[in-house]
Amino acid sequence: MNVFVNEDDNWDNYSIILKYISVNYLPEDVIINHVYNKHLQTVCNICTDNIFSIYRRQLDYEDPKKSYYEIIKNMNFCIIFHNFIEYTTSSSFVIKVCEENKIPYIILSEHSTKCFINGEMYDGKFKGALKMIISMGSNKCQNFKISPDEMEMYNNINNPIIKEKKTPDELRKNIIISYEKKRESRNNNSIVLIDRI
Repeated sequence: MNVFVNEDDNWDNYSIILKYISVNYLPEDVIINHVYNKHLQTVCNICTDNIFSIYRRQLDYEDPKKSYYEIIKNMNFCIIFHNFIEYTTSSSFVIKVCEENKIPYIILSEHSTKCFINGEMYDGKFKGALKMIISMGSNKCQNFKISPDEMEMYNNINNPIIKEKKTPDELRKNIIISYEKKRESRNNNSIVLIDRI
């Protein structure tokens, strides 16, 4: 059973991933698929601890949407760790592709103890949601639709961020300026003794 696991770019609550990507919930024959990004090492460690197979998937940074389409079309279902605050990132893109192609997906969020199945809140526990999703997603999508023209807002998903390098003199100057601002803030916010007792 192929499962694609995806997180928001700014996701940092790894305890939730650790809780739900475990033998307590997922079947033994599960194969976790995950793209190379900053969350991969954590997911790999979780899979190793739970003796799950993991396929590390490379993205084509010139056309990441195509890479995501190729990955998602072979999945039985997707598990997305999403806080609904990022809208043009990989999580939103995966949700959109799953909805267009009727691939079952579960969304887990830090803001709710409940999960979402195919975009709707599920009142039961995660185990029940997973059983429901597994029964719905036993067959892979046969007529997979790709609609790149409608998804122009997702052109920059997972592009590496390249920061301009600064010289040591510029860094030193920035540090001095930030310390000056901190010192000035402390002086302005300190308690001033008006009357001596």
